[in-house]
Amino acid sequence: MQINLKENVKELHFLDYWKIIKKRKDVVSAAFFIIVVTTAVWTFVQTPVYMSSTKLLVEKQKPEINIFNSQQMVETYDPYYYQTQYEIIQGKSVLEEVISDLDLQNKLSPRDGEKLPLEKALKNLRENIVVQQYRNTNILEVVVYNKNRFLAADIANKIAEVYHNQRLSVRKREVTNAVDKLRQELDDIRTKLQDSEVALDKVKKEKNLSFVQGFNIDKQQLAEFNADYLKAKTERLEKEVKLAELKKLSDTDKLHAIAVGDTYPNLATLKNTLAEAEIELSALHEQYLSKHPLIQEAESRVVEARRKISSEIKGIMNGLETEYEVAKVREQTLYKVLENAKQELKDLDDKELDYTRLEREVETNKQMYMTLKQNLKEQDVVESLPITSVEIIEKAVPAMEGDHAKPNKFLNLVLSVVAGLVVGFGLAFFMEYLDISVKTINDVEQYLQLPILGVIPQKVNLLSKEGPFSANYEAYRILRTNIEFYRQKKRLKSLMVSSGGVGEGKTTTVVNLGITIANSGDKVLLVESDLRRPNIYRMLEIEPPEHGIIDVLANKVESYHDVVMNTDTKNLYYLPCGKGDVDINSFFEIKSIQKMIKVLSEKFDLIIFDSPPIMGISDSSILATAVDGILLVLGYRKFPKEVAYRAVKAVETAEGRLIGAVLNEVNLKREDFFYYRHNYYKYYQGTGYHQTGSPKKITKKVDEDTGTDSSDGIQEQIKSVV
Repeated sequence: MQINLKENVKELHFLDYWKIIKKRKDVVSAAFFIIVVTTAVWTFVQTPVYMSSTKLLVEKQKPEINIFNSQQMVETYDPYYYQTQYEIIQGKSVLEEVISDLDLQNKLSPRDGEKLPLEKALKNLRENIVVQQYRNTNILEVVVYNKNRFLAADIANKIAEVYHNQRLSVRKREVTNAVDKLRQELDDIRTKLQDSEVALDKVKKEKNLSFVQGFNIDKQQLAEFNADYLKAKTERLEKEVKLAELKKLSDTDKLHAIAVGDTYPNLATLKNTLAEAEIELSALHEQYLSKHPLIQEAESRVVEARRKISSEIKGIMNGLETEYEVAKVREQTLYKVLENAKQELKDLDDKELDYTRLEREVETNKQMYMTLKQNLKEQDVVESLPITSVEIIEKAVPAMEGDHAKPNKFLNLVLSVVAGLVVGFGLAFFMEYLDISVKTINDVEQYLQLPILGVIPQKVNLLSKEGPFSANYEAYRILRTNIEFYRQKKRLKSLMVSSGGVGEGKTTTVVNLGITIANSGDKVLLVESDLRRPNIYRMLEIEPPEHGIIDVLANKVESYHDVVMNTDTKNLYYLPCGKGDVDINSFFEIKSIQKMIKVLSEKFDLIIFDSPPIMGISDSSILATAVDGILLVLGYRKFPKEVAYRAVKAVETAEGRLIGAVLNEVNLKREDFFYYRHNYYKYYQGTGYHQTGSPKKITKKVDEDTGTDSSDGIQEQIKSVV
């Protein structure tokens, strides 16, 4: 018999999973009870906590200074902005001011009169603050938890107030710095304007010029060259200022300051890609741990997007530097053209040329001066206004008395129930996965491809003590019947009962099977062929016999029939192994065993050998070649299926004939054996007629023809049936 393990895999059905759960219901119940009770105890011993929240409208700060009235930067979505605000609100500068203003070092202390260190108070406050953004809005909500509902509201309002004031202070500082820079530039331009006016007046007086005569066509060209040069110089100054200011900024600030729009579409695309990666990473953090593969993959995408943005910004900065260099070269080129034009016009009247040059210089300086002065006046007005991009739109109010935010008892209990079931089911399936022992009929029939001849319940005693109407007796009666079916088809005078390992119940099976067959009328001989560890005499509850097989082998007794013993059961006989010393190998020879079987078969209908375990002992393999059939006893959940498989292979190697297997010591309360428990196991617990009403008295009736008592005949018929 060849066993193909791959073809013997059964496709699992939903009911198989349900059976596992019912079978492991103790584990499921224990896990469920522990988790639910632990969660319930933890929930109800927690100190109730109140919640208060305040709402802030936070918008991005727009640049207020535009020196040359250039086009404003295009405002785009920045995923880092609100993440930055979260950190600022929960930052040290804001919270330390809140702690100081509300005296939280004393109020948050667990002991009255004891002042918490600043770092501990800061840590305590951070752990009880949540900053979140309303989706698709610029509204941030600052949520504060505290066991004092009034203190929770005060903390939330104070955080909003401090954050608002700090943002206003930062804005004022930025505007002040910009105004100071403008004033410095205005002073420089004023000095240049004054110098140019003095020079113009000096030339006018030295040359005795009272007015400017008309220019010819060459002078008009010179004026155009000068205008182009001034324009190029202005562009160069604008690019120089812009490039210098951008170089002072960090990479993040550069990203905010650079105009995106249609000018840099690739950067806008990269920012959106980074925003999507950040949002995806934030969502994954709520579902998985930090080392999860999905988290690591999302983090790599964020790093890659940041690298590309940094590279793009670097490219833009290089482009701006190139533009600045081009503007500088253009200015220098126009300057050279202008100088060449001046050289060409050197023959013109020096008076008129000097005057024109100085006059234009005065006009240029005057225009720049007026522009800067106008911007300075505007910034003076802006600096004086308390304008900020943060607005408190809803202040926190104390929660209602008893309206606790934590712990959420209902949610915790529901989650504990779900977690308890999940953990319980998981443990049940995991334990079932680890259990690779023989435990069902399907395990034997599909894995070993052996027919099951019987299923024997747990804790079976000697059947002669239990009586013929017990459920255990019926289990062995089924085994006997299946063996009888085999005997009708093939010759079976000798039967070896073996197992794969020790303690699987083969001796109990041998004795009770012998009792069952003997009660059916056949003469049965039980042979104690396990010379190393004889156990049949213990089952029969007799003293170890003095003589047995060993004496026959030692020629102390002439025949095996001389040492055969009667038992308390009719037609059941016992051949012990004896107590003497003898070479076991002399018995476990094929010829010796065949000779013994031949001699004993003359007087007995069936010889049952209680053999040693077939794994690791050669005795059983030798015995297997001599007997007519082999019955394999498999202990329920005793050994891994691999042991049973090796036992079958050992029998095949010895060329023995396996007639089937017996699943022994089965727990019929398990779901695997639902049928045996609910159908016939309880049915055979009866002992005869059930009295459903008051008993009827049986009267004797004499047969008129024979003159005998008819009730006596009925009793005889009942006895004959039994």
